[in-house]
Amino acid sequence: MSLSSSVLTIIALLLPAAVCAVVLNIIKHWHTREAAAPPLEPWFTDYPARKVYFTLHGLEDPPCPENLLRAALFRRAAEAVSRLYELRRSNAAAQRLHKRGFLAKCSLHQLAVAEAELKEELTEIETEAKILGGDEWAETITAQANEWYIKNIKINKTLEKLSGLTKEESKLLTGLLDDAELIRKELGEICDSE
Repeated sequence: MSLSSSVLTIIALLLPAAVCAVVLNIIKHWHTREAAAPPLEPWFTDYPARKVYFTLHGLEDPPCPENLLRAALFRRAAEAVSRLYELRRSNAAAQRLHKRGFLAKCSLHQLAVAEAELKEELTEIETEAKILGGDEWAETITAQANEWYIKNIKINKTLEKLSGLTKEESKLLTGLLDDAELIRKELGEICDSE
């Protein structure tokens, strides 16, 4: 009996050690798999405004006019700001999905990397703006692009509302605009006669 009790004692001591070894091996495998994850694909795959700017910037014979370069740089900034807004909206939704367990942490990491890249892009744009338009434009180009983005959103919402008008509403609106034009002309004639 002492032989079987000593075997049971050895098994009782080795079994927890074996379980610990298996668990540690699983954790090690999971950690190395996470560390060796393939590089993240870019969040935004195409960036036409950036391509246009660098194409114009690279022209040598004849060189690109400065006002055209400025316009291309502003368009690049506007696109970067637009993407930053889109990314922040996506990030908020992704955080909620991650909390509920529907989204992996690597996706959140991909969003964070994309946001850092966009911030770096905006810094690069400000540097280019300093070269093209001086310190003043470098300090305001991002704010101008942001303002353009917000106004563009408002215009698009208004156009969506107008496109939803029925034919009768369109005729009524056209009639009201015509009436307003007549009133403006009459007021102009009254002011001119005085």
